[in-house]
Amino acid sequence: MLTPGRLANFLATNSSYLLSVLTGRPFVWGQPCSMTIEPAAICNLSCPHCPAGTKKVDRRNKTIDPELFRHIIDQAAPGTGYLMLYFQGEPLLHRDFIDLVSYAGKKRMYTVTATNGQLITNEVAQRLIDSGLNELIVSVDGTDQETYSLYRRGGSFDQLVEGIRNLVKYKTERHRYYPRIILQFIVFRHNQHQIKEIKKLARVLGADRVRIKSAFLYPVPGAGDLLPGIKKYRRYHVAEDGSLILRRKMKNRCRRIWHTAVVTSDGDLVPCCFDKETSMKIGSLKKKPLKELWKNSEFMSFRRRILQERKSSDICRNCTEGLGRIIFK
Repeated sequence: MLTPGRLANFLATNSSYLLSVLTGRPFVWGQPCSMTIEPAAICNLSCPHCPAGTKKVDRRNKTIDPELFRHIIDQAAPGTGYLMLYFQGEPLLHRDFIDLVSYAGKKRMYTVTATNGQLITNEVAQRLIDSGLNELIVSVDGTDQETYSLYRRGGSFDQLVEGIRNLVKYKTERHRYYPRIILQFIVFRHNQHQIKEIKKLARVLGADRVRIKSAFLYPVPGAGDLLPGIKKYRRYHVAEDGSLILRRKMKNRCRRIWHTAVVTSDGDLVPCCFDKETSMKIGSLKKKPLKELWKNSEFMSFRRRILQERKSSDICRNCTEGLGRIIFK
């Protein structure tokens, strides 16, 4: 939520970013305006192009320590108003997830999370509605079991729908505006024919909106076969050798690394949400404060590199900042 301190921080951050782009030199004023914290780095599904689902994510701590979480929030809250409680893994696997949401809410932070929806039991639905959460993104990548399970391997479509119904039911009974319930549909070749159906399903279930999103894929053999035929939802084009190349032209700039701090379940600060396997750790928030890590030599060097030759960074080669599609009901 906006406060005078957060507004001042937002202006400082944006000003330093614009000056950095104009000069090609990194200037960082203020603190992150938004933050991503990873509640859990484990998942109950086995999605083939997800680092958590394919077990490529290897954290020492599979879930974040609640005390460490509170310590990070206390540092960030004066300047940070937006909190994404999701990075890799399924957040609801954290046994104290509701408490994490509530703590951030008490700091007047706008809280968002994303879930595969498989763990939204009747009880969990009630607790989520009462938690103070502002946005709940539920991944629904198909409108029937056959299509849904082609990517969400190990998931039950009926269980997912029942969870969404429970959420809407308790939200309606309690006359709550929040959380906003968003159904997210990642477009693949096998489900592109269901785009209209997912919008209809959202209306039937009572969701607040639908988000249609392009797919993140690893450059492995056969990945191109997953790309949809609908051009605007194709994140890549396929080269003659079968490799995937981003359609979006890469510029030597990135607002994310000036605006958003990304923290793993281990308490490590990484440059951005595309460093899914934490190959470029900036430092540990267990050992040093956020204020120091945000402007340390490692992070400033990385920002300088992005301003000068972004394509040289491996984690940037799959980044599609600004390429997603959002469709409102």
